[in-house]
Amino acid sequence: MLIAVAKHYRLGACGPLAACGVVIRRDMLEAVRSATALLERAEAESGRVLATARDEAEGLLRGGRDEGAALAFEAQQAVWGEARHLLDQLRGQREAMLSAAGSMLAQLARGGLERLLLDVPAGWAPASSIRLVLREWRAERGGDEAVLRVHPLDFASLPAELRAGPRWRCVADAQVADGGCVLSVRGVDFSAHYTASVRSLIASMGQCDRRDFFEESV
Repeated sequence: MLIAVAKHYRLGACGPLAACGVVIRRDMLEAVRSATALLERAEAESGRVLATARDEAEGLLRGGRDEGAALAFEAQQAVWGEARHLLDQLRGQREAMLSAAGSMLAQLARGGLERLLLDVPAGWAPASSIRLVLREWRAERGGDEAVLRVHPLDFASLPAELRAGPRWRCVADAQVADGGCVLSVRGVDFSAHYTASVRSLIASMGQCDRRDFFEESV
């Protein structure tokens, strides 16, 4: 009768199984070795997969950061656009406000000048006109005799020093406008009209730019 013989291998003498006299069959040992090798390969593969996954994750993270940065830039640009639009609106409102304020101040100034310069005592307007033409005449042709003509109503209100002077005399003339005067000397006339001059000055204020009232800020 043939008896099947199987070879057995003992573990190393220092192992606990050897100390207990445990004997492992060769096929079992091969299976253990195969399993160990498979485990080592699995560990290596898992390490490779893990490294690959880590690289991919870092790539995605970098991409996410780039995408996030792009989105943040777009959002920032949108905010800047809104800010610029708001600033333009504020500037427009500021221009309108300054223009309205300038117009208001000009109107107030005109009204103040009218009350200050036109609401004057009787005789004040013609006297001012006379002093003006006399100053101009003396500066240019002060050596010639001159005749100064004023409206009869104004003549009656003039003080003595404005009715006659060195090389000139004042006479009443109904053709001269009330408040004005005309000084004639050797065919040359010097004329002045206080009220008309004041009204011209006040009218010119209507052409003032608002920058005449406000200093521009940078």
